[in-house]
Amino acid sequence: MNISLEPSTLILGLALTLLFGAIVAIPLLDRRRPAVEPPSPLELLETERAAVVRNIRELDFDHRTGKIEADDYKALRTPLLARGAQLLQEIESMQTAPTNSQSRDIVREIEDQIAQLRASSTRSCDACAAVLRQDDKFCPQCGAKVLS
Repeated sequence: MNISLEPSTLILGLALTLLFGAIVAIPLLDRRRPAVEPPSPLELLETERAAVVRNIRELDFDHRTGKIEADDYKALRTPLLARGAQLLQEIESMQTAPTNSQSRDIVREIEDQIAQLRASSTRSCDACAAVLRQDDKFCPQCGAKVLS
């Protein structure tokens, strides 16, 4: 059996193979960004908090069903509760950090104070009212001598 393919079929097949190869290869070769974003510190704490809560629930269930004795239950539950409290404090401290809107308010306040300082130190020419710089001896607009 001799199968003969037309040149247009071969060219189309080759073009499709190259196109699909590029679609697969480009993301693999792109090293500018990681494939998976690393979790933020807050997300890591939330994940650990969820694991501690899950462990406490499982421990409570095992104790209620009689799989764990009271002494072992207390010994295992106490450090879990301590770690859970510590995680909640860390999460709380991260969440009370200034938000973007609070940061924008602080930046706006600083910019207002800078504008006020600039306005109070701005001088103008007595002859033409042009704005003068601090070290000007003559007006850059009309050439009049600056008096003060």
